[in-house]
Amino acid sequence: MVANSAELLWGPGIIGLVIATVFYGAAFGQYIFYLRSFPQDPKKLKLFIMIVFCLGTIHQYTLTAVYWSILISCRRSTSIVCTTELPWQLLLGIHATAWIVLVVQCFYAHRVWIITEHNRFLTGIICILATISFSFGMITSGLMFHTRSPEVLFRIKVCQP
Repeated sequence: MVANSAELLWGPGIIGLVIATVFYGAAFGQYIFYLRSFPQDPKKLKLFIMIVFCLGTIHQYTLTAVYWSILISCRRSTSIVCTTELPWQLLLGIHATAWIVLVVQCFYAHRVWIITEHNRFLTGIICILATISFSFGMITSGLMFHTRSPEVLFRIKVCQP
């Protein structure tokens, strides 16, 4: 087997795509179950859950589209776009992931705030970590948008030693 073969490069990602698709199906089932079982929930909570589900749908679409673009559309292609640029779906997927993480962690912080009877220290730590996570996601997304090249992206040193 060659060191740069498609099996070595994209095989683990395809396995991850299959697992992510199974989890997306479970999330879809939970979303439908929630809508049917809790019609009396406040509209703000329903809107929040719908937004998280829509962001998850965008993420699943972009994940599938990245592999479609790389493995199907660009198969045996030597065009400059296929060989040197990252697909735009990858940028959108990382952007959607950062937003999903931020929104869900903020909801978690809200629940901790309620359960711990307004513990500012614990809730503050969760909010700070959520903000740091979101910031790094946006930095990664910005670097990908700026470079669009995997070689340049993975050679960038964020912090110089």
